Amino acid sequence: MKRSWGLRLLLYLWLAYVAVGLFFHPEFSGIFQGINWGAHELGHYVVKPFTRTDWIRAAAGTVGQNVPILASFYFFMKQRDYFALSISSVWLGASLGHTGSYIASSLDDEVWTLKPVWAPEVEVYHDFNIILDRFGVLEQCKGIGQAVKILSRIPLVAGLLWGAWVLWLMFTQRNGTEGRTVVEESGGDS
Repeated sequence: MKRSWGLRLLLYLWLAYVAVGLFFHPEFSGIFQGINWGAHELGHYVVKPFTRTDWIRAAAGTVGQNVPILASFYFFMKQRDYFALSISSVWLGASLGHTGSYIASSLDDEVWTLKPVWAPEVEVYHDFNIILDRFGVLEQCKGIGQAVKILSRIPLVAGLLWGAWVLWLMFTQRNGTEGRTVVEESGGDS
C-alpha cells in the first residue's frame, strides 16, 4: 500500500500546531483532551467492581487514559506505520500535560472536580487529592504537577522530530517507493 507523504505533511502541520500549543500551555485543548477524558472516566468504571481501595480507584482513571496511547504505539509499530508513531508521541505528551495540570490543582476545590461515578456518596472529589494524600505528598501537588508538565514536553518534541524525519525520508525516497522508508526497508516487508 502506498502512503502519501503529502497527506501526512498536512497531518503533520496540524500535529505541530497542537504540539506547540501543548508545549507552551499544557492545558491547551484539542482532540486528544476529549479522548483522554473519556478513557480516564472509563478507567474508574473498569476497576470499580474489583477494589474498594479509594486511591486505586482514583489512579485507575489516569492509568485508563494512557492505555489507548500505549496501545496505539503497539498497533502502529505492528502496522509499520512509522509516521503515526509521531501522533502517539504527541498524544502521550498531551496526556502528561493535562495530568500535570490535574495534579497541580489537587488542593483547588473548585477546579477539576466531579462527583465520582464509583463513589456517589462522596460530595466533591479529585483523583490526585486522594492519591497524593495516600502517599503523604499532597502538599507538594503544585511541584509534582509542574514536574509532570515539564516532562510532557519530551514526547511532544520527540513526536515532532520523529514525524519530520519520517516525512523527510518519505519525500526523498518517493521515486517509485513512495511510502516506504529506510526504516521499513531494513526490516523487509511481510
